[in-house]
Amino acid sequence: MAGAWLKQLNSPSWKSWSAVAFEGICLKLITERKQALNIGAVYTAQSPWRFIPKDVAEEGVQIDLLIDRQDHYINVCEMKFYDGKYIINKKQAAELRKKVSLFREYSGTKKSISLTAVTTFGIADGMYKTSLIQNEVTMDAFF
Repeated sequence: MAGAWLKQLNSPSWKSWSAVAFEGICLKLITERKQALNIGAVYTAQSPWRFIPKDVAEEGVQIDLLIDRQDHYINVCEMKFYDGKYIINKKQAAELRKKVSLFREYSGTKKSISLTAVTTFGIADGMYKTSLIQNEVTMDAFF
């Protein structure tokens, strides 16, 4: 059907597919992301991370990607696909803080943690960006 693809551009299924595809690209292009973060020469191990509680009283957490660095830092990467600059609101800021806090608690790490945004076009300036995001990588770094 002519125009079918264009009709899907703003549908929830297209947005969901786009987010999954973006995350897939981000996970595959780790060398480019490390270069964008100026840590290309640092030995790293990277993987997604999640904690699934055994007790319903505990809270679970999922992190898109961790870059565990030999220089005693961990980049906690939050990947966001958006058609413009991504805006962090109060609720999302609280969720990001909680992710970092729960990761530190459940992993027991003593390393410094750097919250890193990996987005299509960047994070919009604002108080939550300033107080939360230490590093930012856009899709321009991948190509």
